Amino acid sequence: MIEAKYIQFFLIFITVVPVCSIVINRFPKTSWFFLGFCIFFTSKLIDINFFSHEWFRGTSRGFAIGMVDMTVIILLTYAISKKDKYHLTGLPKGSLLFGVFFLGCVLSMVNAENKLFSGFELFKFLRVYTFFWLMNNLLVTPKIIRRAFIFTSFIAIYIAILVAQQKYLIGEFQSSGPFPHQNSMVMYISVFLCVHFSMLMSAKKTPEMLYWIFIIGLEFFCVVSSLSRAGMLCTIIGVFIVFVQQISWRFSMRKVFVITLFALVGMAGLLKALDSIVERFVNAPEASAETRVSLAIAAQKMADENILGVGINNFTRYMTVDYPYISHIDIGWDGTPENQGALVETVYLLTAAETGWYNLGIFIAFIFSFYFRNIMNIFKANDMRLKVISMGLWGSLTAIYVQSTLEWVLRQTNNLYQLMFVFAVINCVDRINRKGTLLKPAAMLK
Repeated sequence: MIEAKYIQFFLIFITVVPVCSIVINRFPKTSWFFLGFCIFFTSKLIDINFFSHEWFRGTSRGFAIGMVDMTVIILLTYAISKKDKYHLTGLPKGSLLFGVFFLGCVLSMVNAENKLFSGFELFKFLRVYTFFWLMNNLLVTPKIIRRAFIFTSFIAIYIAILVAQQKYLIGEFQSSGPFPHQNSMVMYISVFLCVHFSMLMSAKKTPEMLYWIFIIGLEFFCVVSSLSRAGMLCTIIGVFIVFVQQISWRFSMRKVFVITLFALVGMAGLLKALDSIVERFVNAPEASAETRVSLAIAAQKMADENILGVGINNFTRYMTVDYPYISHIDIGWDGTPENQGALVETVYLLTAAETGWYNLGIFIAFIFSFYFRNIMNIFKANDMRLKVISMGLWGSLTAIYVQSTLEWVLRQTNNLYQLMFVFAVINCVDRINRKGTLLKPAAMLK
């Protein structure tokens, strides 16, 4: 059965990918279709793991290749085939910091108990960087960027349908949609929600306003259905940041009406889900908070005692009775598939523990370089479409970075792909602000 899965993958790879590459070259307008699916598959990961270790409690469990990567290859072949006519960018902004961070992760393998597991994560980083580079070469005009975010509204509809099925047909207490965990879903949804909310606040035509109200309503439904405490709080923070920007930029009674309408509808939704929310907040086990603190202490010990960390994707391998890091935890984790340690509940301490304090500094510099570049984009953008999207991304990134202090899900493949998509958008907006839209695109997305 397992062998059949690999055979199917290779058959698809050697047939569908070449055929689609031919189609996109013969019919350039289909590039919109492939771009949309490339973004869509960041939410619904359809992939296959080589050297799979599904029992492993880490951030990567195999050398995964999926539909995102296949659509990336298809779009790359098209871009490269047009290299004589269209200029490809070199290394996008942020590449140097990402390269230094990646090098730190490679060096951390010196201390890794299982270097194969480290290889899983490093391979994932290479995949998401390739995706990042491609998006930097595709999202080269305001029209393309805006249309890409319209694509994301279809993703919201898809996720909401799955959440509704899980909540009302299956009866799940905390819905997660197509994601491995509800916290991952909330982080993913909140990014697009903030941008869609900004687009709503700037919409002038009634049909457009109604469409975005519908989409944002679905996204809030997903957020509330997750019952993720950190996720709900961070989403509210992100939306509030967008609202303040929009009101400060161009005050209008229409915007006040929109936010008032959402507040009323939101209160009605919260009242309907009040029992579940209260149960989630009030009856949360004390052991959960204690475990968070214990894991954070262990992560700090690892980072303090290992300048290069304990090895990327090796945190749980060191959370066993064979190492001193769990001496303060009254749990006998032995590292077997049935009895593994847990991951620390913050991506920042997880990065420090696995790759060292210095590499955490590089990681923070990398992600915040885009945060501040996006803020500059808001003030520099002459195109209203780009200004509106950049306002939304300010709220999106704030929600991600705050939630990442409480959870490690930014390292989930879905969320990492999405983050690199956002970074590519920020780079492209910055480039358009500086050079205009005359830069020849790598793909003829017209």
